Formats: sequence, structure tokens, C-alpha cells
Amino acid sequence: MNYVSRKGIKVTHFILYKAKYPGARLTVKINVPPEDAELLESRGFWPEGVNCRRWMSQRAWKEKIEADNQREDRDHSEDGDHE
Repeated sequence: MNYVSRKGIKVTHFILYKAKYPGARLTVKINVPPEDAELLESRGFWPEGVNCRRWMSQRAWKEKIEADNQREDRDHSEDGDHE
């Protein structure tokens, strides 16, 4: 949170989730004003080793994964048709 604040971004909400097991990566959910959200997602904002993505509800996340898997399956089956 200090990292973001030092960059001039106002954090309006912050949650640090417990790691699922020792050595697992940490997950943090932060809320910022809408005008700052794009900056947090931009390349070069975070130090190396830190990833940031827009928050999605569990339902939206599952739908995204399902759509990605269907797209991947379709791409693989199309590749197989050309062999």
C-alpha cells in the first residue's frame, strides 16, 4: 500500500489475503479511484515480480477461464484439421 501511495495514488480500500500455504504468492485487493485504475495496470508501474490485474467476481473469472479454454480447444482442433 505504501508503494502505491508513494506514487501519488489514493488507496480507498485494501485487503491482504492470507497465503494458502507457506511459500505461496500473496494476494492483495486494492481499490483506487477510477481515474487511477488504468495506471495500476500499466506496464512498468509495479516492481519486478509484482503482477496486477483488474478484479473480477468469481463468476466472471470462471466465465473468462471457460471462454479461454474453449478458444484454446477450438484453436487446437483447427490445427489438427490441417495436418
